Amino acid sequence: MYRRCCKSFKMKSRCSNQIASKAEKRLRNTAFVSTRSICTLLTHSMQRNDANNFSLFLVQQLCKVQKFVVFTAKDGPMVKDFISLGMDVVFCSIQADTYLHDLSEKLNFYSIEMFWLTR
Repeated sequence: MYRRCCKSFKMKSRCSNQIASKAEKRLRNTAFVSTRSICTLLTHSMQRNDANNFSLFLVQQLCKVQKFVVFTAKDGPMVKDFISLGMDVVFCSIQADTYLHDLSEKLNFYSIEMFWLTR
């Protein structure tokens, strides 16, 4: 009886150690993600097409180690896919006269630096 109890206790403590180490890894990953700057994904629309499907695939793989914000010009069915991954989806119309100003303000809101390249 004593041996069985000891084995049972050792198994439970091993299992709880494994759970604790998984939780610790998850916490470390969260801390790692929170210290990195936010990555921006810019799309022209949220329609289902090859480019947006590939973007979604990339974000699914990278969102474990990187925060993302999605900027798009048009609404579409893929908005739900990005939101389900925990990302903000920001709409910014490219047809507005104040597009660059609006985009700049929204990027500043998320503390994303923007560099303009000129010739």
